[in-house]
Order: sequence, then C-alpha cells, then structure tokens
Amino acid sequence: MAKEKTKTEVVEEVKETPKKKTSKKSKKLYNPDAVVVLDKSNRPKDSKEDNIHKHELKNSFITKKVLSGVLSSIEKMKIGNDESISTAIVDYHGFRVIIPLSEMNIITGDDNSAMKQNKIMNNMIGCEIDFVVNGYTDEEDFVVASRKQAMHKKIKEFYIDKSADTGLPVITEGTVAEARIVAVAETVLRVEVFGAECFVRVLDIDHEWMANARDKYTVGDKLLVRLSKVEITDEGITIAVESKSLKEADKGKCIRTGKYLGTITSVVNGTYFLRLNAGVNAIAHTTDSEYPLPKKKDKVAFVCTRFDEEAHVAIGIITRIVNAAK
Repeated sequence: MAKEKTKTEVVEEVKETPKKKTSKKSKKLYNPDAVVVLDKSNRPKDSKEDNIHKHELKNSFITKKVLSGVLSSIEKMKIGNDESISTAIVDYHGFRVIIPLSEMNIITGDDNSAMKQNKIMNNMIGCEIDFVVNGYTDEEDFVVASRKQAMHKKIKEFYIDKSADTGLPVITEGTVAEARIVAVAETVLRVEVFGAECFVRVLDIDHEWMANARDKYTVGDKLLVRLSKVEITDEGITIAVESKSLKEADKGKCIRTGKYLGTITSVVNGTYFLRLNAGVNAIAHTTDSEYPLPKKKDKVAFVCTRFDEEAHVAIGIITRIVNAAK
C-alpha cells in the first residue's frame, strides 16, 4: 500500500513541477472571419477573403487581367533606383496598389505637363479606376500596376474588336453605356467610358441649369451616357458623350406676371441665367435690383414676362436679391 503524502510534501511537489508556458499570440479573443464589418476591405490579412484577393493580384500579374479599385491617396515615393515620383495609391480590398503618374494615362493636351497631370490626378481621389498588375512582391505584398495598360486593353475589347453576332464593336456611336465620373469642376465633368476619357459639359448632361456641378455630382459616381462620337485613329481614340437624351425634359411652367424664387447659375455679358425653384430654367436680360448687382449663386426674385414653349425657358426680370451668395 502506497504511503500517503503529507501536506508539506504535496506543496513542495507542486512548486517543483514546471509550469506550462502559454503563448499570448495563440490566444484568440474572437474569430476574425465571423466579424460583421462595414467595409470588407478592412478584414484582417489572414482571412480567407484576403487570400482570394491576393491570388487575384498575382493572377493579374501573370495573365494581365484587368482589376478595379478606388484611388485613395497620392504619394511621392521611390520605385527601384529611380528618383522620387508621384504615385496613385489604389485600395484593392485592403491591399495598396501603386500606380506611377506616367502609368495613369492622364492626357492634358499637347504639352502633357506633369504639373497638369498631377492636378487632375489629385482631383481623381475617390474614383474607381482599372489597373493591370506589372510587379508583385509576395513577401511585402508590394504591388505596382498600370492604369494605361488596363485602359488600352478595354478600348481594344469594347471599341475595336468586333462581335461575332453583330460584326460591330460593343460600343459605337449611339451606344448607351455606364461611365465613371473621375473629376468634377463647376461646369464640366471628366468621365471614363470603358477605357476612353473625355470632358462633358453639365449643359449636355442635365436639362437643369446649375451654378456648380459639384452640388449634384461627385467623383466616384456612375453616370449613364450616350456616345455621340467615337473616332479611332492611329493617334488614339476620341469620344464625346451626352445624357440629356436619356432624361425627361422639365415639365414645369411659369405664367406671365408670376413671381418665382430662383438661383443665378451664370452671368454672361449682362444676361442672367437662372434655375427657378419651380423646376424651370429662366433668362433675365435686365434687373430692377439696386446696387450691388446680382451675381452667380445669388438667390433672387424673378418675374416672368413670357414663357418660351419651344425652348421651355421662362423670360423675365430679376426684381431683387433674396439671399446673396457668400
């Protein structure tokens, strides 16, 4: 029969027994894959979904498949032994994709100066762009890509290659397509339609006159457009688009001697162009308002003297400034 250990002997034995080391790193307080996230791009790097996106980046590097991501920032950095250059940083599901300015395919005119290209690229922050991966380092998840190659590939696919069914390219003059808004100014938008870019006046997009396109459109929005011009030459592709034909015209009307509140959208050679709250565009050649004269973005009182049914525009006089623009 085994001798029963005394209390003192048990305590000494416990002291001498080595404690098992626990690794803090191995302890998980929650399952990362089970977290309900607002933005899936914020999911931890070891998730299954991120492994899929990593594979997509590698696949683009090998096959030159076109991927899309959001231009999230502009940074200056060194790539290889080159000097520090401007680069666009694209967020692809949490992975940083670096696109040098020279590979952004920003056409500014005859000079194509880096300063103008930088300015346009800065205005593109927040828009979705296409890219093809040109360099990939697995250890650091360092990805370098080209928007230029992606755009050229899309132009070939949608504007040049002919469909076996119709014998025509997918996009021709008259085609209705979805466009990305890549930059917004007061009176024009810069849009990209499957690899081809162009500027479009707000007057060609909406029946509604507006003082500032930024009040309605933002970078990153998608816009339905009709291709009014598609011209392909040895120098490249030229397109023009419009949207007014895809939208219903204004249905509102103004009656003679009626008084309306409106906003001045522009002033040209003393003529005032307005958008009335009644949902009608208006023109005033004169103003009864005392000094200072009304200016762009002012809210004014307008009296209709006649209504042009053909142009669907109210003609009248500005009587006073209701609220001056700041």
